[in-house]
Amino acid sequence: MYHNHPRQLPIGSIVPGIGGLGGLGVPSLLPGQLTLQQQQQVQQILPTLSRPASLPPQHLVNLFTTLSAFPQSQLQYLLGQQPQSPTQIYSLLGLQPRPYSDSTNYSKRDGRVNGIWFCQGKWTLIFYQTPFGGIGIALAWVAFVNFFITIGFCYPTFNPCFFYTPQIFLALC
Repeated sequence: MYHNHPRQLPIGSIVPGIGGLGGLGVPSLLPGQLTLQQQQQVQQILPTLSRPASLPPQHLVNLFTTLSAFPQSQLQYLLGQQPQSPTQIYSLLGLQPRPYSDSTNYSKRDGRVNGIWFCQGKWTLIFYQTPFGGIGIALAWVAFVNFFITIGFCYPTFNPCFFYTPQIFLALC
C-alpha cells in the first residue's frame, strides 16, 4: 500500500546557495513548476512564517493516524462525500468519534480551494493529489497560502512541507 505524505525539508536545507527547493524534498510536482524567482520568493517567505506554538489537537492526530492506514478506494469514497468536519468523517466511515469539541465549522468553504484559505494559522488535515494521481493525507500547521503554493509545518517532524494549492482536495481545520 502506497501512501505519499508530503516530503519535508530540514530547516538548514533551504539556505540560498544550496540549490533552492529543487531536489530537496519538496513534493515532486513543485520543483519543476517553480521558477527560479518563485524559489527565491519561497526562500524569503520561510523565515518569516509563524511556527506552531502547540501540538496538533489529539482528535486530528487520531484521525490522521486512522486515515493514513486506509486504502485509496476508501479515501476516494470519503472525498466524494464532501465531509465538513472530522465528526462527519468518523460517521461516514462507521467509526466511533473520539471525544472532542466539534462546535466549529472546520472547513468554512470560501469558494477558492476547499477551505485551505480559512485554515491559515491552524492545524489542518489536508487531502491532496499525489504525484501519481492518488490521494495523500497530511496533518500540518498551515503557515502560508496563495493561489500557487501552500506552506505548512507537517506533523510529526514540524519541518516545512509544501503543497501545490490547486491540488488540495479538502482541508479540515
